[in-house]
Amino acid sequence: MNSYKIALISICIMLASCQRDSDVTDSFPNYPDNNQVGISTSVEKGVKGMQTKFADEVSYTTYSGKTLGLCIDCLSDDGGSHDYTNVKWSTADAGASWYSESQMLWESAESENNIFAYAPYVTSYSSSSTLTFAVKSDQSTEEKVTASDFATFNADDYVPGEDLTSGQSIPVLFTHKMVKLFITFNHGDVFTDDEFTNYTVSVKAKGEVTCDPSDGSVITTTAAASSIVPMISQENNTAEVIIAPQTIAADAQFIELTINNTVYSFTMSSDYTFESGRPYSLKIKIGKDKIETTSVTVADWDAEADVTDAGHTNYVVFTDAAFQSAVIEEMVKENSALSGITFIDVTDPDQLAALKSIISLSISNKLISSVSGIKYLTGLKYLYCDGNSLSELDLSDNTGLTDLYCAGNKLTNLNVSNITGLTNLYCYYNSLSELDLSDNTGLTNLYCSDNSLSELDLSDNTELTYLDCGGNSLSELDLSNNTVLTYLDCSGNSLSVLDLSDNTVLTNLDCSDNSLSELDLSNNTGLTDLVCVSNKLTNLNVFNITGLTNLYCYDNSLSELDLSDNTGLTNLYCSDNSLSELDLSDNTVLTNLDCSGNNLTNLNVSNNTGLTELNCLFNRLLTLDFSNTETADYYLLCGNQTSDGSTSQQLTLKLTAAQEDYWENTGISNLSNNPLADISLNSNVVVTND
Repeated sequence: MNSYKIALISICIMLASCQRDSDVTDSFPNYPDNNQVGISTSVEKGVKGMQTKFADEVSYTTYSGKTLGLCIDCLSDDGGSHDYTNVKWSTADAGASWYSESQMLWESAESENNIFAYAPYVTSYSSSSTLTFAVKSDQSTEEKVTASDFATFNADDYVPGEDLTSGQSIPVLFTHKMVKLFITFNHGDVFTDDEFTNYTVSVKAKGEVTCDPSDGSVITTTAAASSIVPMISQENNTAEVIIAPQTIAADAQFIELTINNTVYSFTMSSDYTFESGRPYSLKIKIGKDKIETTSVTVADWDAEADVTDAGHTNYVVFTDAAFQSAVIEEMVKENSALSGITFIDVTDPDQLAALKSIISLSISNKLISSVSGIKYLTGLKYLYCDGNSLSELDLSDNTGLTDLYCAGNKLTNLNVSNITGLTNLYCYYNSLSELDLSDNTGLTNLYCSDNSLSELDLSDNTELTYLDCGGNSLSELDLSNNTVLTYLDCSGNSLSVLDLSDNTVLTNLDCSDNSLSELDLSNNTGLTDLVCVSNKLTNLNVFNITGLTNLYCYDNSLSELDLSDNTGLTNLYCSDNSLSELDLSDNTVLTNLDCSGNNLTNLNVSNNTGLTELNCLFNRLLTLDFSNTETADYYLLCGNQTSDGSTSQQLTLKLTAAQEDYWENTGISNLSNNPLADISLNSNVVVTND
């Protein structure tokens, strides 16, 4: 493999005093008079083997490290007095002189020596063993990056008299043994510059090597991958880190970027080998649900981080930790062999298979803010994600979904396109201003209340049976295609017209709190429950609806109310209208009646023998006949009658003797102790059984 050569920068060191004979000086002019060993250091800047035009042209740069280890094996000295093992040399700054911690002398100008130098210095190294070096786990500063830059130099059969430089020093030409990685982050238009700040980066890679001192080669890359913190330039969105030479597997988490507590993870698209002595440049584009990378290129060791786009694969990232954890839990249920994983890697066949096998996912109330990555759950049918902090939810890739519960979030965007089999959608209590359901032709139940919808197109949802769209801002609602609709709640909107003539199987209707002036339900003969309170109704048509049991039409402007067809009516609340008469003769099963706050001068309940609750306060009644009602468990409010709406008048309440005796004997004047649910006989009410 290619390596870096070393260039010269003289920093000569004299160690001891020793005189040479004049003939030695004359024969070897570069040999020191005192036999002292000196060194100069440099490191090649260009990449070995990368020169294409001039093979011998090499650019050099100053070695910036401040410590090194030097070993000399004098081959002609049997006694070993001129052998040196791991002598530490130091310098105050790059380009300054080097000093050794102990004296080193040449045996002679003509002695042959094997020389091994390395940097930075490792205290534990012994020349009898291999040399192990580990990078700094924290490389957040330039000094720490330099301290992780392992380099070596070897010179065999070195004759000082012949090979020393004019500065009488060994030209230590270091070769880089590690890998230098430049990373450039590009957020494009997905994040603003303000959003893309104060991020952290972690590189998960091996950082330890074992070196053979005899030739400086890297024998093995030992130890497991660990997290390494690179040096970051927030201004330029770049990171710089030194790692061991190694092959990064396609299924291994490599680079992790954290922005505003959201984690983005990157893996290589295929196995990639980072070779010893080479710097690499990598550009990564960050999206809100994916990372895009370009091709990895070899660069200058001292170059700035830069690379051109080459369109590599997109990698999904599960950016929300709580969501990822919940998905992993379901993956393990599908494949127990995945137990212990902490990161979802969709390039792993087993993980991808587990993701696709998940049918039901329950992640309600887990403080989740993003479900990015959910598109890989292609087998998903049931999703329960209500009660979180989701602002958007794109499920267009989850085409098999049938049930979606996403209520109680912060959704402003919900994408359920392509999901033709969606049958149940619960998206109430969000902030949706629009909802496209054109692809959801199988939808039967829709709960979209309490949003900000100003329009709702349901023309394609012909299977719809249950609709709750209350609490929005709808000014119109066309349900002409929804002919199988049985339940409708459109309360709390701005509807002035509501045509339900085509919804003939409707059984339940709540259209309260709108601006309706009339409501014709004569075609809705199956209606059982009607709530139309707090509108502006002057006309309410409930003809033909014999099965109507509950009618709430209070707080309107009705001056008449025909209930002759509603023979099954049990509960009628028609208070606060303008009714001057109320015919209940056909409503023989009526049990609860509130007709307070009208203009009634007569109220005949003689046919309503099953009444258990009556409120007729604030009318203009002179008499009220209860003689056909025999129950003692009675809720009765009948006071506050007036002659003209303001002048009080006496009401004569007719009871049977048994009723009067029973009520008087139980203390009619002490209502708090009366066993009846409530009796209000205030405001000039006279009881009689005549």
